[in-house]
Amino acid sequence: MLDDYEVPNKEIKVSMSMRIESETLNGQSSGTSTSHKGFKPKVFNVSLIIPYVEPTALSALIAVAQVTNADGSLKVYDITDDLANAVKVRRVQFTEEFYVREMDRVSAWAVQFSLQDYQSVPEKAEQRQTTAAPQTQTATGNVVAATDDGEAVEGEGEIGFFERQLAKLDRALA
Repeated sequence: MLDDYEVPNKEIKVSMSMRIESETLNGQSSGTSTSHKGFKPKVFNVSLIIPYVEPTALSALIAVAQVTNADGSLKVYDITDDLANAVKVRRVQFTEEFYVREMDRVSAWAVQFSLQDYQSVPEKAEQRQTTAAPQTQTATGNVVAATDDGEAVEGEGEIGFFERQLAKLDRALA
């Protein structure tokens, strides 16, 4: 079921795939280290048969796949399916290709389409994670700047500890 629409279920087969993104960290070596890049949405691949004597069933299924919202985005459906329940998917939308072909030796169409998890559990968890704002660093003390002759002068420009050490090193080398 997709919302209140019952998908024709003659010889229906549903499979699920989930990509786990990773990247190798071995460069040009033969190492096997990888870095985890996240879980991509689950995709349900559905295949079924619709007999030629039920052309309205095919038309209705295609119409359900083509529904869009006012903003032009694809409609999101609540899904009722044993596999979807088992992998904790509640909402899906049509994705990729909707494929229909005539079958050999049988007066029927073979239909295949894909449904993608909408707002998956990993996506929701990622949205809940809050990133801490970087802390602003400030320096305290007197402002000191170097003159052309290497002497330190207070009150001219802001330089930090590192710059002061470099100025001392520059004077020592000169």
